[in-house]
Order: sequence, then structure tokens, then C-alpha cells
Amino acid sequence: MPVLPLLRATWCGWCVVRAETHATEPSLHTRLASITALPGAARHGAGGDVPRLRARWRLLTVGRGAHRAEHIFLTASLRRLGYPARLVIGREAVPRGGSARYVTWVSVDGRVVSTGLPVTESHVPLAALPASAVERDDGC
Repeated sequence: MPVLPLLRATWCGWCVVRAETHATEPSLHTRLASITALPGAARHGAGGDVPRLRARWRLLTVGRGAHRAEHIFLTASLRRLGYPARLVIGREAVPRGGSARYVTWVSVDGRVVSTGLPVTESHVPLAALPASAVERDDGC
């Protein structure tokens, strides 16, 4: 993959995470839904781009402990690269020892791309962002 689209996608993901951590308007759903793909960026299968984006995320967040925002970053960056990525929030289907845990993961075309854990088998999806397919340009 050429470097410039990857850098632009990284910048877009970083902007979405920064806006989320500073609790600015609009909502996370609106920000993710409004990301448009870079020209000529339509792709199939995000397998090769996820490790590259993760490496950039880790460079951006060295020593900051920002692991929770990684899935937001991946979702925004993948959407900018033309993938129909969604941030999924799920709850343990059968909690062990009391209360259930909530986790997030990223899916593209219904396939989990952000973790090797069997989250679709062990967790019940509660919400996915963006929920609609409507997209607008947000200037990323």
C-alpha cells in the first residue's frame, strides 16, 4: 500500500480519538458515520492494513496507556481507507463469577479484524457504530 493513504488514514483515526477523549461534539457515531473513503481506496479484506495501522497507533501512544481508544482509531482509519468498518460493543454472554465484562472490537463486513479472540462466540453484540450506512465528508 502507498504510504500517503496510510498516513491520511492514521491522521483521520487520530483526530477521531482526540475528539472522543476531549468529549467534543458531534457524537462518536456521527464522526464515524461521516468519514468518507480516500479517492480510489475501495478495498476488500482489511487483513494487511490492520497490522500497519496498529503499528502506527502504538507509535502515537507510546507511554500513554491509550489501549481502550485503539479500536476507535482502527475503525476510523479503516473507514478512511475504504473499508466498511464498524466499532462493536459487546457483553459477555455467560459471565464467570458475577458481573459481565464489556468489550469492544472492530468488524469489517461482519468479520472481526481487531482481535484473535472468539468474541463473536463468547460475547453478545449490544451496539455497532456507525449504525447507518449514511456517509458524509468530515474533512479527515
